Amino acid sequence: MLHRIVRPVLVILLILTGIASAGFLWLSGQQIASAHRAAVLADARVDALLAGLSECRAALQAYVAPGQSVTTWAQRSAALQTQMTDDVAALEGLQGAGPVVAAVRPALATLAKIDGRAREYLRSGDDLMAADLAFNEARETTAGATEALHGWRAAQQASAAATASGIQFQQMVALGVGVVAWALSLLLVWKRPATPVLAAAPVETAAPATTDTQLDMAFPVAPTHSVLDLPVAAQACGAFAMASDSAQLKAALGRGAEAIGAKGVVVWLGVGEELFAVASHGYDERHLRRPIARNAQNVTAEAWRTGEGVAVAADGDAPGVLVVPMAGSAGCRGVVSAELLPGRPANTDRQALLSMFAAQLVGVVGAATPATAAAQAPATESATVEQAS
Repeated sequence: MLHRIVRPVLVILLILTGIASAGFLWLSGQQIASAHRAAVLADARVDALLAGLSECRAALQAYVAPGQSVTTWAQRSAALQTQMTDDVAALEGLQGAGPVVAAVRPALATLAKIDGRAREYLRSGDDLMAADLAFNEARETTAGATEALHGWRAAQQASAAATASGIQFQQMVALGVGVVAWALSLLLVWKRPATPVLAAAPVETAAPATTDTQLDMAFPVAPTHSVLDLPVAAQACGAFAMASDSAQLKAALGRGAEAIGAKGVVVWLGVGEELFAVASHGYDERHLRRPIARNAQNVTAEAWRTGEGVAVAADGDAPGVLVVPMAGSAGCRGVVSAELLPGRPANTDRQALLSMFAAQLVGVVGAATPATAAAQAPATESATVEQAS
């Protein structure tokens, strides 16, 4: 009785662990994306100020250049100073920008004074003093601000890299703990209970003793190829967490296929009323370009419509097929399908492990845009779908 109660409790805990892992991966992915956006914005602000300082110094030097209009360059200098003032105000709104703003703002005020003094010297005919201001004092004034901007940008980039590295380490630790919990729970859930000891019968009517050989014949041990490869599954989980491009994702799918004993795996992402193949292993990508309609009569579309896993047992030469949904905060985002190798049964163990991979893939491919998925040109449908439909 206790064993019957423990099994469903462990299954529920496994499901909750998968959901928690997917949520943590999504949140940590958002943190990495936010840090990246902040670094990009800081780069843009710094580039704008560096360009403004360079152009402002060039405008001052144009005052004393032969054949140049002082009025024209004075207007340009005034516009540049206004723009840089706005850029400094925007930079001040970024985190940790206080020291660099304190270095740049006085430099802008000094440049404005140099601009006014240079024009006064030009009006009085003292071109030499105007040139000294434009070439020497302006360069010295902008040098400190330029150095401060470069140093702050380097510090921001280093901070963003450290943040991303720390979050990725936390992801690896969380995934490792989750995989170990899954492995131990699966061993406990599917462990066969011990055979109860029967009371001895009287000697004259006692049945022949059951030998180990007889027990093995009565309960044959499952062949080796039906057992899941949990160490490879753990490696696949880590590979999914670290995948940052299509090549790494394809390699991670290969490790996942090896863990469950699959010939090929396809990740289908729902866009509108159609499913598009966005990643695969074991198939020619040219055969995965045709989308699958939501109302199509096959197991891939069925799993997407219902949000429940579908298992198709092997039939003759046709291999077994598993399809599980990719559930996210906005509902079923798509499905993951797997075509099993010959002799690999489409059982609940493999379906559960494929569901673990699908929970991780939501965070990996969930950022795909409709335009990205719809760019797949029409071709022939996946071999998995054709065999399972």
